[in-house]
Amino acid sequence: MVFSFSWYVAILPPLLFIAIFVVGLFLFSRKHWTFEGGMLMLLGASLLFLFGPQIYFDRVTVTATSIYQNTGYWFAPTKKGFEFKDVASIKIGKVIEKNGFQNTIWMINLKSGVVHSLDPGDLWDTHNDEIIPLLRKAGIKITEVE
Repeated sequence: MVFSFSWYVAILPPLLFIAIFVVGLFLFSRKHWTFEGGMLMLLGASLLFLFGPQIYFDRVTVTATSIYQNTGYWFAPTKKGFEFKDVASIKIGKVIEKNGFQNTIWMINLKSGVVHSLDPGDLWDTHNDEIIPLLRKAGIKITEVE
């Protein structure tokens, strides 16, 4: 099963970056605003190039044997996840970061005795209610800690 962001969520950042570019283009055409307009055009184009495609490539893939997430910048993606056969159990908890934000952390206890912490990210978190039952169905013991 493959999870991704909804099309309406995925389209918002590129639309915002295009809007910044268009405002810059409008200002650039004005006599006394050419510098500011040029800067906005450059900013909009740069953001669109760097971050525009990013959300389209984010995927969480759950198979019969593994779960992996492709995330990060489109030109330097990150792959995180694990194979079910290596996992003894998973503990899902919340951590309060230094900035006060609450973050979900998956503590993955491997059969080898090693414990890995995994920050699942927004896409994974959004689909937790669907992902956790799939992992339990695969035989993984999951404990959710509040």
